[in-house]
Order: sequence, then C-alpha cells, then structure tokens
Amino acid sequence: MWGHTSRVNSVAVSPDGKHIATASEDQTVRLWDSTTGLQLLRLNGHAAFTAVAFSPDGQRIATGGSDSTGRVWELPTGSVIVEFRGHTNRINSIAFSPDGEKVVSGSQDRTARIWRAADGMELCPPALHTREVLAVVFSPDGQKIVTGSPERVAQFWDLSGVKLPHALPTGEPVVALAFSGDGRRIVTGSWSSIARIWNATNDQADWSLEAMSELLEPSRSHRTAQES
Repeated sequence: MWGHTSRVNSVAVSPDGKHIATASEDQTVRLWDSTTGLQLLRLNGHAAFTAVAFSPDGQRIATGGSDSTGRVWELPTGSVIVEFRGHTNRINSIAFSPDGEKVVSGSQDRTARIWRAADGMELCPPALHTREVLAVVFSPDGQKIVTGSPERVAQFWDLSGVKLPHALPTGEPVVALAFSGDGRRIVTGSWSSIARIWNATNDQADWSLEAMSELLEPSRSHRTAQES
C-alpha cells in the first residue's frame, strides 16, 4: 500500500477484515482494500493523524490528532460526524466501546477521556495520570477501560473515570493493549521485546511474572517439566 508521504502512526483493520485504515504524519488517514491494496478514501483534517480505530460495525472510524482533537468519520463518505475537544496535547490512542456508542482517547496531556460518539459530549471527568497515556482499550463487556502509560502499570477504570483497584504490574511502560474476545485475558506491549498475557478476571491483580513467563513460553515450561 503506497501513498503516504510521512510516518504512519497507527493502523486499524475493519471488523470484517475487508478494509485497513492508516493514520499518518502526512496529515491524512487513508482507507485501503485489504485484498487489492488499492486506496479507497483519503481524509484530511488533523495537523497530523496520530491514532485510528474502526467502530464495531465498520461504518465509522475514530481518529486522534496532534492538534489535540478527536473525530468520528462516516464511511464510505468520509464525512465528519462529530469532533471531540478537551485534550490539551496530542492524542496517542483511541478506541470505540463494544456497542459503538462511546469513544475513549488517551493523550500526551496525561489524561484518558470518554466521549459519546454521537455528539462528542465528554461523559465523565478525565482519568488522570502522572505521565502521558499511550494506550487505551475498552473491556469486551464495555464496563471498564484500561490505560497504558510509562507509569509501569496497566490501570483499570470504570466509566465514571474512577480508578479501580485492579492494575496490572507490568514493571515497564505500557504502549499497547488488547483484550481477548471473551475478556478473560489482556495483552500488554512495551518498548522492550516482551509482550505479556495477563488474567484479566482477577481484580486483585496478583499474577506473578514467573506465571506470565510460563504462559508466554509453554514450550520452555514443558521442557523444564520433562527434564525434572
């Protein structure tokens, strides 16, 4: 897929797998056919596009920009449905809720904010961090969000912006987050070479790194068991 003229900051795949959206420093988001690689749509609006996500029905995309705003766009027309204003620095990550009615954004301004996708209304006080928010995701049941930052935890929040006691002690900055479809597992990515899989159902967050090593490297654990 050729067309961008500067760094691509974010990539998203539509729920049906037919389309790919790419967000770039070249001030465009582009929609591509995932089979042919042909460009289907080009959107302009942010000074630089820093984040992109598809809605669950694939009929909209949400974007974040270096201009501190977020937008929801209609597909395939490319019309702006709504704009989110409230952040004071670039948006690093953006995600739809499972029902498509909310959007969460994480920003360089050290906050994560939840918005109503239909009209851009901010639904609760911002989730406050001591460092920039690099990753955000809704839980599959839509009842929580999880944020990642250089604070070295993946922090759970309710939809009123209240920090929950549940946090994953990653021990390193969290720059990427993803839930399993059933909500029982969550994957964290960092600037190191390690991604970890966590049990997301234990609200006490009492998993050990040793347990995570066994989960990530079952072949090594199996060899160790055989050798013993």
